[in-house]
Amino acid sequence: MRIFWEPPGALFLGFLDDHATGSTPEGWPILGTIDTASRHRHAAFVIAINDPRTRRSVADRLARTGVSRWGSVVYPDVRVHDSVHRGVGCSILGGCQLTTNICLGDHCILGALHSFLRHRFRKRGHNARHNEETTAQRAVDGSSATR
Repeated sequence: MRIFWEPPGALFLGFLDDHATGSTPEGWPILGTIDTASRHRHAAFVIAINDPRTRRSVADRLARTGVSRWGSVVYPDVRVHDSVHRGVGCSILGGCQLTTNICLGDHCILGALHSFLRHRFRKRGHNARHNEETTAQRAVDGSSATR
């Protein structure tokens, strides 16, 4: 499966990891700890940590080391409407569909179980005013599932 890296044409170099050295079990190189990020001044970074609190903490640490280039990962089967705004460092994994007017915060990771939709609908029913329009929207940021 081909993964689209942003910026376009970027190549995967390896991982930064505070708790491992050498290579991953899959054979990808571990380039150093998070604090060595400044050695890779031309690299764009993506944080591949599932826990949102830890991901935010790592983003803050990287920013303190001077990292200002963030990449993104988008799987080829992902469907994203042109109106979707993505923050820096987002990873959108296989099977995701993002419809209109969605705003993803910095360092989001969306997997196959995340499909975000924006719907315009009319409230109807006993207690709702006829023809009142309401917008339902889910948005994701790097610190919580919905906002």
